[in-house]
Amino acid sequence: MSDLEESINPKEKLLENQRKEKKEFQAKIQAIKKSIPNGNKARSKEAKKTIEALQNELRLKHEKELYELEKNNAVDGIACQLAESNITEQSKPEQPARISKAQKRRVKKTAKAKEIAARLDEAEADYCKTERYKEETSIKNKLKEMGLVIKAINPDGNCMYSAIQVQLDVSLSIQELREKTASHIRSHKDHFIPFLANKTTGDKLSDDEFEDYCLEIEEPATWGGQLELLALSEVLHIPIHVIQSSTPVTILGEEHTSKPIILTFHRHELGLGEHYNAAVEQVNQDEVTR
Repeated sequence: MSDLEESINPKEKLLENQRKEKKEFQAKIQAIKKSIPNGNKARSKEAKKTIEALQNELRLKHEKELYELEKNNAVDGIACQLAESNITEQSKPEQPARISKAQKRRVKKTAKAKEIAARLDEAEADYCKTERYKEETSIKNKLKEMGLVIKAINPDGNCMYSAIQVQLDVSLSIQELREKTASHIRSHKDHFIPFLANKTTGDKLSDDEFEDYCLEIEEPATWGGQLELLALSEVLHIPIHVIQSSTPVTILGEEHTSKPIILTFHRHELGLGEHYNAAVEQVNQDEVTR
C-alpha cells in the first residue's frame, strides 16, 4: 500500500462509519416519532428535546473523531518532514543550499500541518475549559478510585432505565422496568405523592394528575428521575448509587444487601443536560467507550 493510500484510507473509513451512524440515527428518530400518541403535545415536545439531544451528541462524537484523526495526521506529517530534512542535510553537507519544487511542496505541507495541529490544540484547550469537560473529569476521577469506568448509554429518553438494565442479573426489557416502576408508585401513592406537584401551579397532584404521571412513566422515551430510581430500588430490592460531579454519592435502597447498581448523572453531557450513564468494571474495552 502506498503512502498516499495510507493517508487517505483512515479518513475514508471514518467518514464511511459516520455515514452509517447518521443513517442509523435517522431510523432512531423515526422510531421516537412513531412512539408519540397522536395529539399528545407534551410527549411531542419531549420527543423534540430528545431528538435535539441525540443530534448534538452525534455531532460532538463525529467532531471529536475527526479532530483526533486530523491531529494524528498532522503530527505524523511533521515528524516525516523533520526526518526528511535531517537526511537531506546529512547527505549533502558540502553542496550549496538548493530548494527543489518537491522540497518547497514538502515545506509548505509541513507548515500547513503545523498550523492544523496548532488549531486543534487550541480547540482542545478550549474544550478543557467547558463545564462538560470539568464534570466528566470529576466523575471519572471518582470512578477510578472505585475501579470503575463509564459505560455510555444512548441518550434516547430511556437512559436511566437502560443504565440500570445493563447491570441487572435478570433479563428485563426497558418497558418492563417502566411498568414495574409505574405499578409500584401507584400502589404506594401515599409514599410518593408528597414529592410530586403540578408543574404549572406547584399544587399537590389530584388523583387524575397522579394517574397521568404514572401513565407517562410507562411511555417510551419519558425521562426518569430520583423518584423513579427509588421505586426501582424498592421493586428490584437492589441499592442504587448515583455518582455526580460535585455532590456526595446519592444512595437509594441502602437497606438492601445485594451488589449496588451504580449510575453516573451528568448535567452538561448533552445540550439539554441531565443524562444517566452506567458505571461498570472495565472488562471488555469494546463495551466501554469512556
